[in-house]
Amino acid sequence: MSEAAESGDDRYLVAGVEPERLRQFRCGMIDLRSLLLERQFSEWHLARASESSENDFVLEPQTSSLEKSGVLPEAGFMLHDQPAEETTLRGTVGNQDNATGWL
Repeated sequence: MSEAAESGDDRYLVAGVEPERLRQFRCGMIDLRSLLLERQFSEWHLARASESSENDFVLEPQTSSLEKSGVLPEAGFMLHDQPAEETTLRGTVGNQDNATGWL
């Protein structure tokens, strides 16, 4: 059992990825493990909920290799069962209402 499970605290993996690679993951073109391992950044963190506020997180910088950390998902975790087709948005977008933030 993990330390997080024993203490009852959830921990989350926080790692930067390139926007294009994130798009590929969201479209079902690459799996989550590949997204996390094949990135330009080596820095990563574990985050846990702050004891002082349920809306804040405490980041814990990690010094070990993400690949050897034991926190990565198994290969094959995808958002879609099959790759999504590329779509292009066409047309115009209305003006944003600055008061509400809605388009």
